[in-house]
Order: sequence, then C-alpha cells, then structure tokens
Amino acid sequence: MTTQSRRRVLCIELSGPYPLKITAPAHMTGEQFATARTRLGLSREQYADLIGRDPETVRQREKGEEVPPEAALLMRVLTGYGVRAEATMAERRKPGPPRPTHCRNGHEFTPENSYVSKGRGTRACRTCRRARDAENRKKDFHH
Repeated sequence: MTTQSRRRVLCIELSGPYPLKITAPAHMTGEQFATARTRLGLSREQYADLIGRDPETVRQREKGEEVPPEAALLMRVLTGYGVRAEATMAERRKPGPPRPTHCRNGHEFTPENSYVSKGRGTRACRTCRRARDAENRKKDFHH
C-alpha cells in the first residue's frame, strides 16, 4: 500500500489480487467527520472500535478544525463521499488472444498487405480482397 498526498487530494494504491487506486479530497473538518460518522449510524465508541482507536481520539478529531488526511480518507471510503476508486491499469487490461499475424488464407499481415476495414474496424488482407474482387467481377461479367 502506498499513500501520496498532492494538492489536498489523498491517493492510496492497494496491491494484491485486485489492485485498486483510491483518491479522495484530503481536507475534512471535524464537523464533516462527525456528520459522516453519524450517517454511518455509529457511535463514537463503535467507530473507535472499528478503526482501532480510542473514543477520545475520535472525539478530538470531531472537535478539531481539520481531520488528519488518513482519517479523512478512511471516513470518505466508509461513507463513499467524494471517493473515486478505480482498478489499476494492470487490472483493467485483461490479456486477450494474441493478434493474428496472417489472414485465414495464410497471407502475412504486413503494412503493405493489410488495411483496416470500414465496416468492422478490423484488419483485413489486401491479397484476399483483390482475389475476392476479381472473382466478383468475373461473376458479374458472365451474368
């Protein structure tokens, strides 16, 4: 877990099987902190037990002008207020099948021999296209 505080925004990156990046405003007043705790339906004692602190620490945070950034982030994560969580790039990019190097007829996909089809937006083979066009012209000519 890494924590960075930039421009009053706190960012925590969690690693593990499901990497996650959490960002939230770092500033939270004691009054906002108390309101958020109340919205969770927790007493000071219950919240203190939840975060592993004594109730007096929670009371001091609620009376203070500004809550420490780490405490503010935890409260924002618990309440979901102002929090943005996103999967890290490694989690978002799922490995797909390898990109084909040849068309189904065995022609190599080179810059000269391939193009992006307008309809599907996928790579297509120019050699196969020429052969298909020639076959279609031949059919049209004989009809």
